[in-house]
Amino acid sequence: RPSMVPLSGVIVKQVACGEFHSLMLTVQGEVFACGSNVHGQLGNGKTKPSEQAEKVTGNHLRSMPIRSIAAGAQSSMALSIGG
Repeated sequence: RPSMVPLSGVIVKQVACGEFHSLMLTVQGEVFACGSNVHGQLGNGKTKPSEQAEKVTGNHLRSMPIRSIAAGAQSSMALSIGG
């Protein structure tokens, strides 16, 4: 069910919602994710759900600034500044 996700001090420029998960893109090009994670859609290498928004880190983003995000029912995508 919908609920407020606090991101203290972070300015969000885009939100993408899947069936049971959400992605937030900041003006700094960082991605945060929360919600269901049964299929690994949060991008944190786990399959446990997260009620708190967590910054997506790791090799898959390679510390690249992100330009845009999208979410499918059970998937997540990010487009880097370089394409």
